[in-house]
Amino acid sequence: MSRLPKDWKCDRLKDVSAINAASLPADTNPDYEFDYLEISNVDYFGIVDPKAIERLRYEDAPSRARRRVLRNCTMISSVRPNLQAVAFANNGRKDFVCSTGFNVVQPLEHKLFPKFGFYSLISGNYSGRFCRVRQEWMTIEGTAEVFEDREAMFAEG
Repeated sequence: MSRLPKDWKCDRLKDVSAINAASLPADTNPDYEFDYLEISNVDYFGIVDPKAIERLRYEDAPSRARRRVLRNCTMISSVRPNLQAVAFANNGRKDFVCSTGFNVVQPLEHKLFPKFGFYSLISGNYSGRFCRVRQEWMTIEGTAEVFEDREAMFAEG
């Protein structure tokens, strides 16, 4: 007997979303300005203080300020995953960037409803996997490869 409803299926995260799909390139204009979200401003409940999101110039930003965040993305910290720092960006804020310490998950909306994906990713079923693969993440340069191959339950969109 399957633990999933009949019209559900298990899929790899990378098959229903884009992971870390957009980053600021090294040749970004030094005067380009963006809102920057640090890991320290995110916890299990999301963004701790929206007013603490700084507006920075690329030239003055920390080198880890590179991942673009688009509307309906989920940002999951890969740094100390046991702290479960996760946030959902539903507002489509223009020029929004977060630390490379986050994996940014952008659902393919024809396959995965964004908010359902977010709730799936913060569920005990999935978040426990972040902690279990931490040792793998520490030994692999590209953490997204480990992250995106994880299997999860998703209702078809």
